[in-house]
Amino acid sequence: MSPIPFILFTNALMICVGILITPILILLGFDPETGMGGPDFGNMSPWMIYLTAVIIAPIIETFIFQYIVVKALLGRLAVQWIILISSILFALAHAGYSLWYSAVVFPLGIILVFVYLNYNIRPPGPFWMTVYIHAFRNMMALMLYTIMH
Repeated sequence: MSPIPFILFTNALMICVGILITPILILLGFDPETGMGGPDFGNMSPWMIYLTAVIIAPIIETFIFQYIVVKALLGRLAVQWIILISSILFALAHAGYSLWYSAVVFPLGIILVFVYLNYNIRPPGPFWMTVYIHAFRNMMALMLYTIMH
């Protein structure tokens, strides 16, 4: 699959997983009415918000939670453990927003590390494809947030 359809497909997959996981989280006691949490952009300008969430965060998070974790563990652990560890660390890094937020981004972490491990077929390569998918997802979330507020 070429890059743009792949980015769109993985983001559609993330939306579907989010729709499927929400009732499970509610059954486990998470209350979406109290708010999911998320970054507090305070007095940041819209440009700074988009720069941070759509460009800087995906690059830094891909470097930490996919590149470093995979590089450190590949060959030492089974791929399933690498995916689990990377995803848990990714979710824990977002736990400061709320436990609900952390639980919602856990499946995103699974998808991102899976892409990182498997998208070797053509440019842009696994690192940048993971960044693009993450950035597109964050951009969609910001657009939805902007519309709703």
